[in-house]
Amino acid sequence: MGGSVGPWGSTRVLTVERLRDRLIEWCDIPSGSTDGPGLARMAGVLRAAFAEIAAEVDDIDLGGSLAPAVRARMRPNAPVQVLLVGHYDTVYPPGDEFDRCTVIDDDTLGGPGVADMKGGLLVMHEALARFEGSPDREHLGWEVLVVPDEEIGSPQSCGLVREATARHRFGLVFEPALPDGRIVRARMGTGQIEITAHGRAAHAGRDPAAGRNAIVALADLIAETRHIGDTDGVLMNVGAISGGGVMNVVPDQATALINLRATSRENADGVVGALRTTADGVAARHEVSFTIDGGLTRPPKLIDAATEDLFSRYRAAGSARGVDITWVDVAGGSDGSHMADAGLPTLDGLGVVGDGLHSPKERCRISSIAERAALVTDLLINLSRG
Repeated sequence: MGGSVGPWGSTRVLTVERLRDRLIEWCDIPSGSTDGPGLARMAGVLRAAFAEIAAEVDDIDLGGSLAPAVRARMRPNAPVQVLLVGHYDTVYPPGDEFDRCTVIDDDTLGGPGVADMKGGLLVMHEALARFEGSPDREHLGWEVLVVPDEEIGSPQSCGLVREATARHRFGLVFEPALPDGRIVRARMGTGQIEITAHGRAAHAGRDPAAGRNAIVALADLIAETRHIGDTDGVLMNVGAISGGGVMNVVPDQATALINLRATSRENADGVVGALRTTADGVAARHEVSFTIDGGLTRPPKLIDAATEDLFSRYRAAGSARGVDITWVDVAGGSDGSHMADAGLPTLDGLGVVGDGLHSPKERCRISSIAERAALVTDLLINLSRG
């Protein structure tokens, strides 16, 4: 199998096999969000890769982050500017058993990050390499930002991404497409709520009545959150609980972490307000107190007319190549939410067609690397001519 040649006659298009092998090389480098050495190694690989096609490549220190963002730029003074964003961290920690790629069949590759989103980074890189072979390249400049902390909410890099939006007219994000090939339309906002119950310690055998069990009170509150999570436009998941210690002591503290997703800031604020009201009732029954912190840390990705127009251009590129492109609203977050929230028309889900994200079943469709790269290249040519 070989890659097709672009309409401008470029010979830069890589074969499917070479794209697959490069993705295997990248994904066999462990780069979980907490793996400093692995992230540093992956950052170096990306610097070298983008140096093949960009005039300027550098690292951007992110302060408290374990690794830098990698930035590549080309023609910053061209009349049309496009921001391309991705991340090189994965959800798999150091020592995870899912640490190597496997060729499942001729068109399926499994491995950590093959879809989310080293596969997307390869689509981005290949699309830009093809675009640099186009005679239309002089009219469009581009900036790549690849960050190391997206999987943990982009705490250090979100400011960098939002700041970059002011320099550009369009944004492209290379999270994976859905298994049926659809890309992402709107996204829910995402965040975390931390609830801590404060009780009173006592000897569990000698004087249990003097204690106020924080774990029991927290469990009662968690049970009552079910009706709050049933609100339209809201998803809540109690993802972690902790508390207590010595078995013969009434526990005086317990904490729950709740993943929050909402279609609007108003919905999220309503959930936090309802949770506080419910907590007041539970606290009175159990004679404890609650501390409730958090909310949305990543805004919803909403759609405007300019984004609709950008999608129509991408869909036309697909139609010209015999690929039917549609899009769908999803609950997962991405840095595209920050870009859209800052006012930049942004397409998301432009990476490989993939499935099994955040699990040992993560996989991608190998042929979609070249397919999606060609579509992005065609979109860039369209924007440069526009």
